[in-house]
Amino acid sequence: MYQPAHFRMREIEAVHALMRAASFASLISTDEAGLPVVSYLPFHLAPSEGEFGCLYGHMARANPQWRHFDRPVLASFLGPHAYVSPSWYESQPNVPTWNYMAAEAAGRAEIIDEPAAARALLAALVADYEGTPPAWTMAAVPESYTEAMIRGIVAFRIPIQRLEGKAKLSQNKSEADRAGVIAALRRGGDPLAAMLAAKMQETMP
Repeated sequence: MYQPAHFRMREIEAVHALMRAASFASLISTDEAGLPVVSYLPFHLAPSEGEFGCLYGHMARANPQWRHFDRPVLASFLGPHAYVSPSWYESQPNVPTWNYMAAEAAGRAEIIDEPAAARALLAALVADYEGTPPAWTMAAVPESYTEAMIRGIVAFRIPIQRLEGKAKLSQNKSEADRAGVIAALRRGGDPLAAMLAAKMQETMP
């Protein structure tokens, strides 16, 4: 992604935190003609596997995208984002912009053929979203049903070879301008904008 120095997220742990918070992501690959193909999937992040971590996911076997896994793929994670009006700045002139947080993880996807490993991946995803204690586990459905569901998916892992994070939070603006944006985002009542305001507040002196 385009990365001005003042917006680059430099700590892997911070990028991983963004990926976990925005774990329903876009998986992008190219088909035989070189055209982009996208699926929207939940991912489980194993941060300690490899230099940049490893992503685990699955898709329907009927989805042809997994047949493109002989080429590199990109998982794109979009965090909180919001429009920023020039009227929110103390200094003028200014123009509209968009503040946001995003992460990209690139690598080569590897298909997980072993049913036990696919089951472990599904259990990890359930644990990510059900919380502790879980409201639901895979033990709640018959084993035959689980086996049929596993046959209908393709599980995969992506050892991350390139990891980038971007936090465009008005770091290139004055403290007064940033304070004005934070206040306006909080006033709007949009939960996503409020999350962005909180992240902006963390970067204030």
